[in-house]
Amino acid sequence: EAPDARECTGECGKPLDAGGFHALICLVGGLVLRRHHSLRDALAAVGREAGFTSGTEVYEPRWTRARKNAEGQWEVEQTRLDCRFDGPPSDPLTYGDVVVSHPEGTAWVRAAADRDGATATGAAQGKHRRYPAWLLPGGRLVPFSVETFGRWGEEALDWLRDAAHETCMRSPQLA
Repeated sequence: EAPDARECTGECGKPLDAGGFHALICLVGGLVLRRHHSLRDALAAVGREAGFTSGTEVYEPRWTRARKNAEGQWEVEQTRLDCRFDGPPSDPLTYGDVVVSHPEGTAWVRAAADRDGATATGAAQGKHRRYPAWLLPGGRLVPFSVETFGRWGEEALDWLRDAAHETCMRSPQLA
């Protein structure tokens, strides 16, 4: 018998949405992780081109925290960020963390309907709440927030513009 056309044909079995966007958020099949890791690796490469020493999947103990798990037990949540950028002494230590959000997801749909970029902005704010600046003196977090339809968050765009400028300064042919 043919599968119900209104359900995911993958293993998740969740109902499909009317807009057909289920594949953008379905955790079965690896698309979400592949998209995330592709962005992480591309941003690390951009950082290297801009002159930073760039690493991926880097632990930062100052943002490690204790939290309760689903069973109510306390556990240590290690902080592993997507990118770390070390530059000249004049540049602060910079961490980048990728977050891809879907504007039609239940957490974002109202704000996204009211304001362009609300999903990317909200997801970036969530990263700043999770990784407060006061715990990393002399450093900063850039949430690489992007919506599934392609809109980037302001901080991510600013970082990308600055990196492009630095890359052009290092290679006049690109300018």
